[in-house]
Amino acid sequence: MVRQGCFPPTIVKFEAIVGEETWAQHWSNWEHVQESMRNAQILADEIRRKVADAQAEL
Repeated sequence: MVRQGCFPPTIVKFEAIVGEETWAQHWSNWEHVQESMRNAQILADEIRRKVADAQAEL
């Protein structure tokens, strides 16, 4: 039974549409973005700590 306003999910088989190689490249890119974001967070934490330490010395 489908309630009013609710629809069954649409299943999209992206790999079948774009091809195995393209789909694999997409996930590789995703992994690189995730790693870059982790590295950016580490650097931001370091900057934040240094700024806080410098402010505490004033």
